[in-house]
Amino acid sequence: MRAGLAYVNVIASLIFAGVSGAATADIAGPGQIEVRAMRERGYSHEFAAALTVATSLVRPIVPPSISLIV
Repeated sequence: MRAGLAYVNVIASLIFAGVSGAATADIAGPGQIEVRAMRERGYSHEFAAALTVATSLVRPIVPPSISLIV
């Protein structure tokens, strides 16, 4: 599937959003794994990093986010 790993990056970030609720937690944890996997499969470093950061910033919107609880 074309761009399949990019889709996996987005879905994994949304799933992790329900667990942590913090953008920095996603970048520090699964974000490193996702960027490394995307680089190994031929994605550019800029695209992999930009996609991971963009999907991590969606995290505070998804309940139960830290800002929603506070």
